[in-house]
Amino acid sequence: MSATADHAEERTNPAARLGFQPGQVVQEIGYDDDVDQELREAIEGAVEGDLVDEDYEDVADAVVLWFRDDDGDLT
Repeated sequence: MSATADHAEERTNPAARLGFQPGQVVQEIGYDDDVDQELREAIEGAVEGDLVDEDYEDVADAVVLWFRDDDGDLT
């Protein structure tokens, strides 16, 4: 694959643009029926596995935090 193809994938695949790699553990916090399913599926495809939920009790490589306007302050 050429460097040009890599850049093209980054523009079309949001998970690639965010740098997700196969084998990474990605924890998802704040999941509900209004999340971006396309982004979730792209991340799962990039890491070649399922996202782990809020109850995951081990080390994660990345966290996807779904935030909504009415959730209040993040801190």
